[in-house]
Amino acid sequence: MSRNPERPSKRAAQKSDASEDDYVMKRQRNNAAVNKTRQKKRQEEVETIQRVQELREENKNLERTVESLRNELNLLKEMVLSFASQNKTNK
Repeated sequence: MSRNPERPSKRAAQKSDASEDDYVMKRQRNNAAVNKTRQKKRQEEVETIQRVQELREENKNLERTVESLRNELNLLKEMVLSFASQNKTNK
């Protein structure tokens, strides 16, 4: 009984089908994992952009506060100098 080399045996076909099913399942799991990872990365990028915007706004507010405090400091310095010079002239 000679075998036909072009046609695989039933056992080889079953083994091939099983390994092909394994491969398909592994690919599906891998694709799902890749999609999950990419989605997580996109979400992290969105959160990072939002955080940058929040920090920029906070920085602007802090810069305004610093400018206001500098102005107040200069005003108080002028008041102290004015008071000191008035005391000198009154003595």
